[in-house]
Amino acid sequence: KLGAELVKTSVQNQIATGFLLASLYWTKTRRPELYERIAHVMLPKDYVKFRLCGRIATDYSDASGSTAFDSERMAWSDAIIDGLGLKREIFPEILSSTDVAGHITAQAARDTGLSERTLVVEGGSDQCMQSIGNAVIDEGVLASNIGTSSLISTPTKNCVYDPLLRTNTFAHVLPGQRCVVAAHLNGGSILKWLTRKVIGVEDYNEVNRMVASRGPCSNGLIFLPYLAGERTPHMDPKARGVFFGLNLDHDRADMARAVMEGVVFGMKEGLNVQREMGISCKRIVAAGGGARSDVWLQMQADIFESPIFRSASKEQACLGAAMTAAVGAGEFSGFDEACARCVEPSTEVFNPIDENVRIYRRMFDIFHSLYINNKQSFADIGEVFRVK
Repeated sequence: KLGAELVKTSVQNQIATGFLLASLYWTKTRRPELYERIAHVMLPKDYVKFRLCGRIATDYSDASGSTAFDSERMAWSDAIIDGLGLKREIFPEILSSTDVAGHITAQAARDTGLSERTLVVEGGSDQCMQSIGNAVIDEGVLASNIGTSSLISTPTKNCVYDPLLRTNTFAHVLPGQRCVVAAHLNGGSILKWLTRKVIGVEDYNEVNRMVASRGPCSNGLIFLPYLAGERTPHMDPKARGVFFGLNLDHDRADMARAVMEGVVFGMKEGLNVQREMGISCKRIVAAGGGARSDVWLQMQADIFESPIFRSASKEQACLGAAMTAAVGAGEFSGFDEACARCVEPSTEVFNPIDENVRIYRRMFDIFHSLYINNKQSFADIGEVFRVK
């Protein structure tokens, strides 16, 4: 309806399920009576901010993540909004992440116990905040995050995007910069699925011990980790999970290792796209719940073929949000000072093991071919069990 060229050159991100624009258009076409009642659209943090200070606004990082945003003009895309017949007036004003949106209202002060003198700073997207909380603010420094999902992100001063739209390029909280994200829909959620529903081991320390007892790819076992579909690099909600190479010798430990490796293999595909885009990789900082697992960090070092530094910060996204608020309130002169004052340097490092690297290089080629060879079968399964 919009045309591929407009989406590529203006939005610079593929419009897909889960983004604000797709959800809004679905509501307009499928629930028109609900759509007509919409006065404003907001991202979650913007609604909280509205309740705190009464101002309806968003920031550039979240606006660009809506896919209703013109990344060239750094403004809402009139071509996108008008092309889909959406109401222009429901989209909020856009502020910089360090702009002061207002003060706590009297009602919010009563509800929260905060002083009415408290400033409310605009803030930004979760991924940008996580990066700032890890002091990932320089080009060539990448954040590798395994939480419920997984991703690799990095700031860049250049307005670069993947012409095939396999990754996402969003506005950053950092002034004048972009955030290039290889986002994967599957991460720690898959390990939770395996431990709770398949192998019956809920103690992650025990899972780590089981996995550490096996070598890379456990006698030829690979897991395609697309239990929730996939975003980077395939952008395919129909993709599914696959255990490939199973034999009678494999057991729970082998399956657990394959699942953890499958997540990292998927992340490597995203990292490879970023490298194709000219993104340099000087340092990788690992964060999220996955960074608590030594064996998962060693997999990242071996599969990415790069040293991995474990983040020393706790609750990195919350820390990044607090630092952004402090910059906006004038407590710090900028993010360089904020990171220097607030973020503990990451010094614990996991280095690639040569023999593991050799095995993973060969197995990654097989992993990469599995989706390509099964893409049509995934779509066929979806047709058979399509919800009417």
